Amino acid sequence: MFILGIVGIFQVLLFPGLIFRKFFNLPKGFWIRFSTIVGISLIANYLFVFITTILGIFTQITALVAVGLEIIALIYLYRKEILSFNIGDFLASVWDGLISPIHKIFPKINTEDEEEKSKAILNIFAILLFVAALVAIELTFRVFRYNIGQIFTKWDAVLSWNKWAAVWASNIFPLNTEDYPQLIPTNWAMIYALIGNNGIQFFAKAIMPLFPLLIMFVLLSLGIQTNNPGFFISIITLRLVFKKFLNEYLASGYMDIPLTFFGFMAIIFLWVVYKETDEDKKFRWWILSTLFSSGAAITKQAGIYILGLDFLLGFYFVFGLKIKQAFVTHWKKISIIIAIILVIAVPWYGIKAVQFALGESHSHIAIPIQSTSRVHQENTLDRKSVV
Repeated sequence: MFILGIVGIFQVLLFPGLIFRKFFNLPKGFWIRFSTIVGISLIANYLFVFITTILGIFTQITALVAVGLEIIALIYLYRKEILSFNIGDFLASVWDGLISPIHKIFPKINTEDEEEKSKAILNIFAILLFVAALVAIELTFRVFRYNIGQIFTKWDAVLSWNKWAAVWASNIFPLNTEDYPQLIPTNWAMIYALIGNNGIQFFAKAIMPLFPLLIMFVLLSLGIQTNNPGFFISIITLRLVFKKFLNEYLASGYMDIPLTFFGFMAIIFLWVVYKETDEDKKFRWWILSTLFSSGAAITKQAGIYILGLDFLLGFYFVFGLKIKQAFVTHWKKISIIIAIILVIAVPWYGIKAVQFALGESHSHIAIPIQSTSRVHQENTLDRKSVV
């Protein structure tokens, strides 16, 4: 069971994304690539659980067969790397990949050049911020260490998110979810299905602290790549925000941090789209941005706003304001973007809309509306009602 739990973690975080990486070039930067692999894996598992549950075939055998096929595909796709693998070369490449970018933060200074001396102060400031950012990441990493072996204890995680995951793991489409999307619960359900027990929670809960850490590491990577200390300041600020407002929720099983991760990655790829000059690469990064904004939409309802904004900005960055011409000339590219949204984000909300119409479920928005109506006794700003 322990081995299957570990396999489950690898499945929800890595296996589908590693297959995707072989067919789709990713941007530079280890942490950006790793975060992309994690995000794509979570979305792929959501689609797998969603579809197989609707078909009534999401069982332990189905999950094991899917993982087995993925492992076979990974061995085949990475066969050259596996056959030529050398532990010494691997460790050296990892070390070079980690150290060489950091050299940008520690440039050599020509002490005889007055202009170089003036830059030294700024370099020292950047170095101090870099060290402070590392400390902030380490403090956040403690949440990950302390979370190992823990179970869900917070209210919404226990009574909603993990309850829905257990329902998915039982090959049943959950009805009482209001309009809350299910990306993370379906991934927990994938782990439960592989284990064959939805009562063993610590494997599913173990993935939750990774989201704030990935956000921080991506910011660190961008700071090193661009040699911009502003990214280091953002890490320090983010740590303070986590400590003040979200410290006990970073690993609790709430969806706010995963939503932030997907929205953050969508914005990062939009930024890459904006800076890119090659038209083919622009469209490629827009695809990744759309994947993550669609992932945000199926993580929590607020992600719908991210998805809408992402489409509008991505369209503008790629095609400009020539809307009619873009649809005529680049209809294939636009169709791909729309297809991604239709496949990932639309089905869940489409099914919920049908359930709302049939009265089988209701939106959580109805609760505050009803409460507000009761408090105000359905009064309006009409002068007579006020009197």
